[in-house]
Amino acid sequence: MVDYFVGDPRTNRERMLAGELYISDDPESAAEARRGMKLAAQYAAAYWDDPDAAQSIIAQLLGHLGEDAHVKPPIYEAARPITLKDNVWLDGGVIVCPGVTIGQNSVIGAGVVVTRDIPADAVAVGNPARVVKSL
Repeated sequence: MVDYFVGDPRTNRERMLAGELYISDDPESAAEARRGMKLAAQYAAAYWDDPDAAQSIIAQLLGHLGEDAHVKPPIYEAARPITLKDNVWLDGGVIVCPGVTIGQNSVIGAGVVVTRDIPADAVAVGNPARVVKSL
């Protein structure tokens, strides 16, 4: 087996959690990925018919979901977390890149690609997202 990370004593899981290049050969990470995919599928199945169950599932998947936050399926995986503060509205087709925080009471327009943090009380549009209005 080739050691692609000569001189780096960290495990692939440690590199993944640091947001760096890694090889996904860690059994714990593989189990977490399977769990995440299973929860995402359960969420998609429950979303329209059982909103209360769907909210419980999405909270398990994301760790925390702010007050009055709603996420429509489908959900895709990335290696770094995103943070949506309370009362954030994401219009259809929004892509939030890994590691981004969107501040409370912010609105993100349709089709926006959010590559950087968005402050609280802001309206952002465009690709990449830019703040066009303060609320």
